[in-house]
Amino acid sequence: MAEPEGFVRYVFAYTNRRPKSPDEVFSLPVVRAQLLAISRYQQTSSRDPIGSIQFDYATTRKKAFDLLPNFRKAVGMAQQSNGALVLGGIGELLRRTNPELIADIASRLDGLSVPVIDAMTLKTWNELSNADRSLIYLEAKSAALLRTGSIRAGISASTKERQSPPTQNQKRAVRAVELYAEKRASDLSVFVESLRSTLSSNGTMTPSVLAKALNDAGVPSARGKTWSFNAAKNLLRRLDT
Repeated sequence: MAEPEGFVRYVFAYTNRRPKSPDEVFSLPVVRAQLLAISRYQQTSSRDPIGSIQFDYATTRKKAFDLLPNFRKAVGMAQQSNGALVLGGIGELLRRTNPELIADIASRLDGLSVPVIDAMTLKTWNELSNADRSLIYLEAKSAALLRTGSIRAGISASTKERQSPPTQNQKRAVRAVELYAEKRASDLSVFVESLRSTLSSNGTMTPSVLAKALNDAGVPSARGKTWSFNAAKNLLRRLDT
């Protein structure tokens, strides 16, 4: 495959309701994080962006982002211009997808005739190992369980007296959530250390300081929302242990 001459930018988000305007889509934390990653990629790339940013949204997780109209348009633009397709975060997109769709999405990404670049990791989709892909699937599965409340129910049941111990599925699900949290903490460690380095000698890295910095940077929490004091506190605890 020839070296790409430019790149087409694409972002995507799941929303609870239909956005009223493109500005509302671009204000979503998960989209802002993708735009920030793409902006950083653009600053370091020797290639020029092709056209305007393409974006899609869906109000149900039963829709695969790679089948939506503007994704297909972005692929076509990249093909016509001998360019690459840059996504704000392949892993994040897949982690928020219905796990039952991931294998089909992965197969279709494998079959694209243009390079697909992850702006967050600077890797192409084809450079991701089987282990990387398996971890993405595991994280998507745990995120889906969190959304349905299965994990919360399993944890609650396991802590009550005179209740049956958690099932193997519940144990695996809880472990999946732990792995997801550890992976998120690892991904954000560079951001946290960079923030620490900017604090004055009298400055203290508190959960409030970290939460504000993450929200100002447009980095979404694990659930795609803004960072709270407790979420930032948990992140610091994981990084400091």
